[in-house]
Amino acid sequence: MNYRVVCVLILEYLYLITVLFGENPPGTKVQYASINCTAKCKGTKCHANCSGMMASAAAVGFNSTSITVGDLSTVECYGPFCTAACDGMTNVCMSKCIGRSCETLCRSTACLTFGMGTVATSSCVGHRCFANCTGEGCISLCEGTSCASECHAIRCQAHCAGADCDSRCTGRLCKQTSS
Repeated sequence: MNYRVVCVLILEYLYLITVLFGENPPGTKVQYASINCTAKCKGTKCHANCSGMMASAAAVGFNSTSITVGDLSTVECYGPFCTAACDGMTNVCMSKCIGRSCETLCRSTACLTFGMGTVATSSCVGHRCFANCTGEGCISLCEGTSCASECHAIRCQAHCAGADCDSRCTGRLCKQTSS
């Protein structure tokens, strides 16, 4: 067989494997903007972005990112070194990440963040927001009025800043502050 034919066949075979297993090629960006939109991606360095009311975005893979902007939006991210962020504008949003070193962010009224991993960070900014973090050494941050920051881990930190805020920390070597 010709060398070029073999190379082409190998490349086609690799492409078919990624298609069959549902992964997007590395660096794929899926982006939508509409009411009730959904963006999903799976693969290395994938980005799922969605903006609009009741938006939903999910990213699965190594170093993946998912972002939503809009009221009643949800965002999820799964994989090592993943980031999930939502901006609920004026209303509720939820952000969740599960991975080795993941980061979850939320900015809204009544937002909810959840981070789970070896070194996870969970942050929320807004009125009545809730930041929750579970892992070996995680950080939970909350800034706003009537917000709560919770951390369940060995070597975890729970910080809360604002009026009527509450921080809780369970585990060995944990640190909590409220101001």
